[in-house]
Amino acid sequence: MGNETERRRFPRVILGHEHFRANGRLYAVLDLSVSGMALRISDTDDFGTWAVGRRLQGTLGVLGKHVSLGVVVRNVASAPGGGGIVGLQFEDPLGTGGQIDHSQWPELWGAQLRPIPHTAASGELWFHGGAGVDVFFNADARLVLILMGDRFIRLTEKGGAETGSTKRTVRGGGSVDRDNGVIQWEERELTADSSSRPEAVTQTAAQLAVAKRLLLSSKIPEPARGGMLSLLR
Repeated sequence: MGNETERRRFPRVILGHEHFRANGRLYAVLDLSVSGMALRISDTDDFGTWAVGRRLQGTLGVLGKHVSLGVVVRNVASAPGGGGIVGLQFEDPLGTGGQIDHSQWPELWGAQLRPIPHTAASGELWFHGGAGVDVFFNADARLVLILMGDRFIRLTEKGGAETGSTKRTVRGGGSVDRDNGVIQWEERELTADSSSRPEAVTQTAAQLAVAKRLLLSSKIPEPARGGMLSLLR
């Protein structure tokens, strides 16, 4: 494995479990990490409220908890189809005050995974969870792709495990699903980690351990879940 990049089209749930309340309004969280998040704002929102550099207080709904925190606006961009996307940095890393136990995140992410109906030429299945976690796999679970924020883990019967980073390049049109919110298609670049780095083996092992905990706590039906776990051994 070595820094190979490919492009792939993915469905994405825009309105998910996570939300942020500020300015008396509720906003959907598009991306979430320990250090910050991205929000979607609508055409009717006051873009001036989100001036770069402004500090705000709000409440983040995540993993079944409501966390009060301060944020700083780092960037604002127009979104396809109207509205915008706001990038926020947390004044203190998420969980600093003990509101969220980071060690339990994989189990919480796994427990939130649920099947999402979508149209894919490959016929793959899709389970979506909180905090930007998605699991894609084919019917016999011999090809599995796990997205966790800006990281990915790919499991194959022949190739074993591969880890790497992801980057969004193109967002496409979306459709509204009654039960799951807005489902939008986007194109991502997947860049595999370099196996030549001394720390690569340790990092890969840590990511695979997180993936195993996530899958063990999920309700992905058997025999698919067992097939995925067998690829992690």
